[in-house]
Amino acid sequence: MIVLNVAVTMTPALSTGLLIALLIVLTAVMLTVQRKRAEKAFRKRLLSTFGEERELRLTAEEYESIRAFARDHESNGFFVDDTTWHDLGMDEVFLRMDSCMSSPGEDVLMYWLRVQKEDGPELRKRRESAAYYDSHAEERADIQMILHGVGRKLHQSQYAYIRSLDSAKPVRLGLYLFLTAAAVLSIILLFIEPLIGLAVFVPLLIADIFLQMRGDRMLRLNVEAFNSILRIMHAGKRLMKMDPAPFADDIEAIRKDCAALRSFARGSYFVTSAGKIGTGIEDAILSYLKMFFHPDMLKFNQMLSSYRSNAAIVSDLYRRIGYIDAVIASASFRRRLPWSADVDTEDTPEACFAAEKLFHPLIGDPVPNDVALTGGNLVTGSNASGKSTFLKSCGIASILAQGLGYTCAASYRAPFLRVMSSMALEDNLAGGESYFIVELKSIQRILSEAKKPGCLLCLVDEVLRGTNTIERIAASSRILRSLCGRNVIALAATHDIELTQILREYWKNWHFTETVTDEDVSFDYKLREGPATTRNAIRLLRMLGFEKELADSAQAAADHFEENGIWEAIHE
Repeated sequence: MIVLNVAVTMTPALSTGLLIALLIVLTAVMLTVQRKRAEKAFRKRLLSTFGEERELRLTAEEYESIRAFARDHESNGFFVDDTTWHDLGMDEVFLRMDSCMSSPGEDVLMYWLRVQKEDGPELRKRRESAAYYDSHAEERADIQMILHGVGRKLHQSQYAYIRSLDSAKPVRLGLYLFLTAAAVLSIILLFIEPLIGLAVFVPLLIADIFLQMRGDRMLRLNVEAFNSILRIMHAGKRLMKMDPAPFADDIEAIRKDCAALRSFARGSYFVTSAGKIGTGIEDAILSYLKMFFHPDMLKFNQMLSSYRSNAAIVSDLYRRIGYIDAVIASASFRRRLPWSADVDTEDTPEACFAAEKLFHPLIGDPVPNDVALTGGNLVTGSNASGKSTFLKSCGIASILAQGLGYTCAASYRAPFLRVMSSMALEDNLAGGESYFIVELKSIQRILSEAKKPGCLLCLVDEVLRGTNTIERIAASSRILRSLCGRNVIALAATHDIELTQILREYWKNWHFTETVTDEDVSFDYKLREGPATTRNAIRLLRMLGFEKELADSAQAAADHFEENGIWEAIHE
């Protein structure tokens, strides 16, 4: 009877407990199913959108943060300087390429394009690994899912967060250790002398709460850096289980890196939970532990010390995880190109650049050109005929070839080329420099680079446009002549037809042309040998509705100059 009464009494409580447990289990199952469905949908999207351009826009701040990794490693090769990068529109090219899942991937992809070096085996590895993942879709999607867990950060790269640990200051543990010892003593006193223990415990509790709040604010400044390293380690461990064939050497290095950082990760939750508000019983227990015994402060110092002792290992792990991500992004970009050529730079002391069906990768329906360049090359032609685009195509093709192992052409042959340009310049108002001064400095840096060993590809658009005609032609002809050499390929676009005659013994002439009717002007954007023989500026005056008398007068003045070599004064 007694047993029966107890059973009856316990039944409602037991039922309630079972109901709560069932609700917890059902909630956990529903959340797991929902997460699995989201992962499945994301994976399906990765498979279906591979090779498509991603909807992505980066702010100037984000671009600068992504560039930081390349800038910190620019001594590893030839660094494509800011002027050349801007002239060629490489930010937009990078944006078209950037389908990376992670911050390390973006940083490594940028590094490949900006820090160029002659390394045939490395280029073949990048190219062949990209080709492998172009054809192994399921394995590629598995890797992308792992890399997605590393993530990207808005406003700045994870590399910037990690690098901030170099200047982080360790916690001064003296006060925390004293309070921890006092907390232990006060708890003991509560059992021996409750009143004394309580008198000690309450002030300690207030002090601990204040210090914990201040400590959490300090830790939060570094939590993202620690979390970034931990996510990269987690991705590395998952990749180790996959052991992707193209990256056998990288996986082995990742295994060693993760092993070396094991003590860094152990117990890291005490630090990475700073500022988090949880409602579970484990969160409450952790909060009390941190409040009274400050394990987060002790672990923070240990993690910071471990990072600084293993900074090179963290950097290596970051680079290898980014490498795998960048390879897959490269494969996706190549699939979008209408055609492309595998590239191995040639070992030759004489600079040459030969390409078939060369095109600009940002143009949707490009007009390809075949070209073989050595020495000086002068490109003339009418406005909007394609001169600048052709120069940019050559520069971009070289950078892609030396960064990815393939390029935007049907075939490509060249030695390793340092690429420099002077094209889209602007006044330096902040520095008080006119356009002409900026232009002279830009040209001077190319002349200085041309004296160094190795082959150089230099691109100049309208040299010395910032000064008067007579001095421009006199000075620019001598500057261009000085660029002639076995180790230099020079491409210069100009409207100054006089240069084609002055430099005819040293520079080869190329041109673009157009077809003009009474109502329209059209371009075929095909490169031809020889100097330009047509001009369209005055014809465009008529087509755009300028008064006929103005256009006729301009044409008559141009004809008079060509016949007599002098300009006629304007008369009423």
